[in-house]
Amino acid sequence: MPKVQIQETYKYSSSASDLTNFTVYIPVKVIDNGKATEPKLYTSYKDLLYDNYYNESTELIDYTEAKIYNDQEINYAMIRKLLEKGLPVLVEGITITQNVPDINFDRLADKALYNIRFLTLGSYIEDKATLQKLIKCAALRQDAIALLSDLEDMSEVDIDSIYDEISERVGQERSYFEDLIKYTENEEEKTLSNDILKNSTAFTPWFTAKLNQYVTIQGSTNREDKEVELKVPASFGYLSAFIDSIKQNPEWNAIAGSFRGNIKELVKVDYNYTSAEVEILQGRSKLGDVPLDNVNDNVGLAINPISKIIPFGYLINGNRTMYVSSAKEDNRPSYKAILSIRNLVCTLTKQSYFASKKYTFEPNTDITYINFQSEITPLLDRMRSGLGIRGYRFNRLATTEKGRIRALISIKPIEPVEDFDLTIELDETIDVVE
Repeated sequence: MPKVQIQETYKYSSSASDLTNFTVYIPVKVIDNGKATEPKLYTSYKDLLYDNYYNESTELIDYTEAKIYNDQEINYAMIRKLLEKGLPVLVEGITITQNVPDINFDRLADKALYNIRFLTLGSYIEDKATLQKLIKCAALRQDAIALLSDLEDMSEVDIDSIYDEISERVGQERSYFEDLIKYTENEEEKTLSNDILKNSTAFTPWFTAKLNQYVTIQGSTNREDKEVELKVPASFGYLSAFIDSIKQNPEWNAIAGSFRGNIKELVKVDYNYTSAEVEILQGRSKLGDVPLDNVNDNVGLAINPISKIIPFGYLINGNRTMYVSSAKEDNRPSYKAILSIRNLVCTLTKQSYFASKKYTFEPNTDITYINFQSEITPLLDRMRSGLGIRGYRFNRLATTEKGRIRALISIKPIEPVEDFDLTIELDETIDVVE
């Protein structure tokens, strides 16, 4: 008798084409005296390898010198590992003059030119003005997140801590990031607005990772591809854990904690934070009797540490953006301060942009609106079934402007758990069966 077999499967992992929605921008220095290149999207390390080592006649060039990108840079090793793990990378070959990377952030901010989810400078983080441009670029795009790290060997950096009541290392971290968002205009010190900071997040500390690199063989000019231990910025740890997670989970899950905060390449961290130091880095603890949020306008800025949690090992131990939650309801942070919710909003913003561009120049009719809406509602339904939101409303708004569609998409995000309040009661009155 003929049979009909029907199977049902459900998984969150994205298809190869969908992964481009999670592209990370990472610049890398070109070889000495080399020319800068336009940002180029790579989806596999094989393509990067071909561009960097093969000439136009497909002959392998001398391994002692890269053709375009300097493969001895930390950023190159980071790019290679992320590509090998499946995360698309937008690579730009840049020049650096007196620690200032030459990057055109105006072009990177253009959603029509580049599909970007994350922006990071990797190890090129010594110029404050460039880092502020990175933060503003992510905010201007609205669909991307800037990943920042502290400085390498932070304990050895000469930074005057503005705090006397906490450890020197944590004081340096807070002072560094709080100074990072300050700038001078007309001889007046100002701070980047909170709304700009919601699309940026900060990580600490640097850590030693197992990565591959071409190294010179002792007593020879030849090189071999070997696994080596390199110190990398903490932002790489987030990206590594992110690509591992989205192979099985939706992107709006927090990349933190025991389930998704593990960094497979990590060997050792640059500094071991205590639980008390983690609380201060996250802006959740107090300095003396004064809550962090009240010390000054920016002291509540959250920094996400990589720290040890027994029995799970070293994990990303924070899920906050750089947005400062000043007004709290029921002692909860603002949605803008939660990194996983920011990822969710970036996904929705990106899909809404694609749908809008798809139906631009179509007749302004109900049919066009319904077709436009149908490009977005499947994602909203997936967010609801995937525990990203509790529900949503999609309303068309009235307008008298010709040639314009206005709509309001309202969502109610699901916050990740951060705190447990438990009581263990010793009760002699409980009836038990022995």
